Amino acid sequence: DIKGNDVSLATYRGKVLLIVNVASM
Repeated sequence: DIKGNDVSLATYRGKVLLIVNVASM
């Protein structure tokens, strides 16, 4: 399902950005 993939991708990107954000601090 395209929608499912989009949600998974968005969640994955969000987690990566969050990890990078914490690592930067």
